[in-house]
Amino acid sequence: MDPINPIAGNPEALNQSSNPSQIPDSKPQIPSDNHWISILAMAIFIIFCLGVVIFLYYQNQQLKSMLASYQVQPTASPSPTATPDVTANWKTYTNTKYSYSIKYPADYSVTETSFDYVRFSPGATGSGIPQSQTYLSIQLDKSSQQSPGIIYKTTPDGKTLRISRILMDLDENQKPQVDTIFDQILSTFKFTTATSSASPNPSQKGCTLEAKICPDGSTVGRSGPNCEFAPCPQ
Repeated sequence: MDPINPIAGNPEALNQSSNPSQIPDSKPQIPSDNHWISILAMAIFIIFCLGVVIFLYYQNQQLKSMLASYQVQPTASPSPTATPDVTANWKTYTNTKYSYSIKYPADYSVTETSFDYVRFSPGATGSGIPQSQTYLSIQLDKSSQQSPGIIYKTTPDGKTLRISRILMDLDENQKPQVDTIFDQILSTFKFTTATSSASPNPSQKGCTLEAKICPDGSTVGRSGPNCEFAPCPQ
């Protein structure tokens, strides 16, 4: 055998080498991909997604059903409780000199020493309140210095009224009661007329800015209630 060409003396080996189809493949065989695993995973994912969609759709329908069945009942706003007007049946005192009015309880007495001094006293018979020492007074303020605890009202014509309360000879239980009534009396104080501003005379009207030339060359305008030309100078 030729050591250089070893197949020369081996006809079988020579025959195998001359037929390429019979030469064994030297590459390793790669096993086929198990693609069914991928298909199964994809199917599981799709089923999961469908389940999520169905669940969300069910929750949405439940929410719509709850909202449709829920009826909002309008909450009635509490109506304000009307405070009874304790002064509704009181008497009214009107002072024409200083143009004011004020209410007082029907069982109170009113004393006018003059139009500059008015006294409101709890004078009900059997009330136990001394009339002479417990009263609310309104008078024209003739002092130039104001005192603390005194209420001052300015009349429409610029005068000052001095309103003071006297609570004497009362025990501690009577003072709060009478003081509250005095506050209610003062809450009804009001002026009956307001200060009227000066209004122009309705008969007076403005004249047009016309001029009349006089014989001497001077001019005169319209004036007077009838807007007539003024006479020319002589």
